[in-house]
Amino acid sequence: MSVLAYSEINLFCIAIMILLAYKVRMLFGERHSGILLSRVFTGGTLLLVFDLFWRLIDGKYFQISNAANWAFNMAYFLTSGIFAYFWFRYSETKQNSKFVRDPKYMAFLIAPMALLAVFVLSS
Repeated sequence: MSVLAYSEINLFCIAIMILLAYKVRMLFGERHSGILLSRVFTGGTLLLVFDLFWRLIDGKYFQISNAANWAFNMAYFLTSGIFAYFWFRYSETKQNSKFVRDPKYMAFLIAPMALLAVFVLSS
């Protein structure tokens, strides 16, 4: 029963995130901050989708192979890192930080994502 409630809540949150991403895209159009905020909502939606699948798989409601379980876990952790990256880019853009104004700092923004990918793939 708790998995059903968890799934319903996740599906409701996914629907809200999709609606918010759509509304932001319509409101801001092609402005840079609107695109970044839309990516935040899209990343959050993907994170909720993988979280839902992770809960169903780890709860033994679906029997899948170890390789598929590893792939879902990898996708979940990569998505959480991507979501954090999108949020960081959006918040730094809104604050007009040197990380987004100066191109030499862009490598510092990409480095944690590359490191996350290496750690996830090697685990």
